[in-house]
Amino acid sequence: MIKNLIKKNKPNLYTAFALLIAFLLPVLVIPTINNPFFNSKGLLLFVLVIGTLLAYIIASFKEKKWLLNSNPLVLPLVLFGGSILLSTLITHSEYPYDQLLGWGGFFLSFVLIIIFAPSLIKQDYSQKLVQILNIAGVIVALNSVFQLFDFGLSQVFNYLSVYEVANDLSFNLTGGVLLNVQLLSSLILMNLLVKNQRQSLLQKIIIAVLVVGLGVNIYAILPGHSTSLVLLPLPASLEIARNSLVATRAALFGYGPNSYGHVFSLLKPAWLNTSSVWQYNFDSATIFPLTLVVSGGLLALISWIFFATRSVRLLSDKKEQKAPALKYFIFVALAWQVISPLNVMMLTLLAIALSFWLAANIESFKIKKFSFNNIFDPFNLQPHNKANRYTFTAISIVSLLAVIFLAYQIGLNYAAHVAAYQATQAASKEDFNLVFAKQEQSRNLAIFSADWRRIYASSALELAVALSNKTDITPVEQEQVMGLVNLAITEAREAIKLEPNSYQNWLVLANIYLLLTDVTEDARQLAFEALSQATLANPNDPFIRISLGQFYMGLEQWEQASNFFLQAVERKPDLAVAYYNLAQAYVKNEQILEAETALQQALLLIDKETDLEDYTTVETQLATVSEQADQIRAQAEEQQAQAGEQSLPSNLSQTGLVDLEGESESTGSGSGLSDLLDEEETSNLLREGSLIPEGETVNQ
Repeated sequence: MIKNLIKKNKPNLYTAFALLIAFLLPVLVIPTINNPFFNSKGLLLFVLVIGTLLAYIIASFKEKKWLLNSNPLVLPLVLFGGSILLSTLITHSEYPYDQLLGWGGFFLSFVLIIIFAPSLIKQDYSQKLVQILNIAGVIVALNSVFQLFDFGLSQVFNYLSVYEVANDLSFNLTGGVLLNVQLLSSLILMNLLVKNQRQSLLQKIIIAVLVVGLGVNIYAILPGHSTSLVLLPLPASLEIARNSLVATRAALFGYGPNSYGHVFSLLKPAWLNTSSVWQYNFDSATIFPLTLVVSGGLLALISWIFFATRSVRLLSDKKEQKAPALKYFIFVALAWQVISPLNVMMLTLLAIALSFWLAANIESFKIKKFSFNNIFDPFNLQPHNKANRYTFTAISIVSLLAVIFLAYQIGLNYAAHVAAYQATQAASKEDFNLVFAKQEQSRNLAIFSADWRRIYASSALELAVALSNKTDITPVEQEQVMGLVNLAITEAREAIKLEPNSYQNWLVLANIYLLLTDVTEDARQLAFEALSQATLANPNDPFIRISLGQFYMGLEQWEQASNFFLQAVERKPDLAVAYYNLAQAYVKNEQILEAETALQQALLLIDKETDLEDYTTVETQLATVSEQADQIRAQAEEQQAQAGEQSLPSNLSQTGLVDLEGESESTGSGSGLSDLLDEEETSNLLREGSLIPEGETVNQ
């Protein structure tokens, strides 16, 4: 097979480049980058589209005209790309950075590759692509088999990366077990469904290896295994999609191609909190069309359906066609898009397969030539018209500079991911100064990314708290603390400006304000407003309601606190920590009978075997509260009249807001900031500008 790849009919440089990307997509994982599996595939897609655009501009410059393969897919692709671009610009007109370097950029790259790549490939190299994909598939399949016996490439990954992955089937070169299933099933059907093709012994061996690999991965996703599928339930996906269509603008243009995760937090149904996946934040729906209708809107969904149906019709044409193997790969890849979440690897492979198929059948389509002769010399009286030549050259140079700028921005984005990896590496060595420096580098490299601004804000706050807690803090370090607090507030606010729909951004800002409540009264109102905004962005998250309740506990407003704890219970009736915090509010408000009921419910929800410490804590307090409740009931029976309010005895002390799920108490007492910061200076800093729209706070 390798010899066949270097025979005559040698591919041109661009074709060889595309074949290399096709090979690397399933098997390459860059171990020294943040989120290595996802970012490795995304980087390859961007490299492919940049290479495609550069090659097209250079080839057009040589020909002195733009050549375009005018096939039936161009129109639906232009419509799909246009709808994605419209969604990006309408929903994130001021700051589209995260959208264009996320799924928005992936979709646009998909469109550009299929439009321009066929005219660069030019000939039928489909068999070479099939061979390349088979080799990559064999590597993926063999690695799955080796991982089944705890002897796969995960050991190499762990050696090269600070990230530790399990040495089992959870490690996949493609990025997931489901992705393995998609790739291997597509390759198997591609090899089996081709008619009138005699299979060699080598091809039979390849098919056998692919089948074994597919079987291993299907076994891995079965229920009961640690690698079983974790997907958003289809009813939840449908409900989110339906709710996203309520507003006209969102129905047409969605919330932004990279915004499904934010919309999930905003629109997820409350009943999902009682499911086994309630703690997950999903970045896609169960199936791709439901993701697209939320993120891109109905216009994007309709244009994608137009593209998919026209692709099927084009490939199903009964006239003689070349590259039949790729046809079946494309069919299966499109089918996977309909029935599963979308992923970058299969999206890119679909673009490559369609490009090679169109190039193989290029004689069936017209090649359109675009120049400026029709404008400056419509009758071709001056073949060497200078206006035509200069205009073409100018536009080509501008296009080239635009592609170079795009490549530069993409490079900065992935350099930020590398710096984030280095921060993680420094954290593993407890070098926290280097952690802060690398997170600052990530922020500087991708300054318009809300994620890096939020992470940098959190890091600045943590460093400020650490310095403030030093017993021998110097005057210079005291100044650093104020500077770090200022930096944390500034960065958190900038993150919110870049992505106001992210509840995580609001929580980070709220945590900063909460640590300043002992410094200035202004911080209390701002903390409540930030927590309220987080609640509005994620209304069915019980933990944010608990945070609001704890905030009011710190203010000794017991009734308001209990209201928020009750809201947490309503959103997740089986959450022990919600009942426990509710009991604390009841105890403080001298509602002993209600506190007893809440503690009883909390005790029922705690697993004694796995959470013995929490169980003992609740059991002990329940015994004390039950004793007081018995006294109240006894007095009520004796008096047979009005039950007087019973105060807590001196031996029943407040146990604190114990977090049974790992949440920390939202107060400013955990740091030394109140001893170091000046009240007037801090108040001035907080008053610099509010990000909270008037009237937008959560109901108590």
